[in-house]
Amino acid sequence: MTNCDPRLQFVEEIGLFFDQSGLTRMAGRILGWLLVCDPPHQSMSDMASVLQASKGSISSMTRFLIHIGLVERVCLPGERRDYFRIRPGA
Repeated sequence: MTNCDPRLQFVEEIGLFFDQSGLTRMAGRILGWLLVCDPPHQSMSDMASVLQASKGSISSMTRFLIHIGLVERVCLPGERRDYFRIRPGA
């Protein structure tokens, strides 16, 4: 993905919106990515790679997004790692 990818521009806009709303920019970037990614569930490694962020930052912010009810952790059959997606109805 290139920096001119409209999905990444959207991700950055959501991050900026979160930042201006008193939340963390990274939480907004994660939420933005989960809104536009395909498949709709992403692993921590997937998000760290796309968002060019540390796994620690992704971990902290996904926990925050789960706590406020916007994201949920999901397990896929046959997979050992956790995935994250937008919580239905969020």
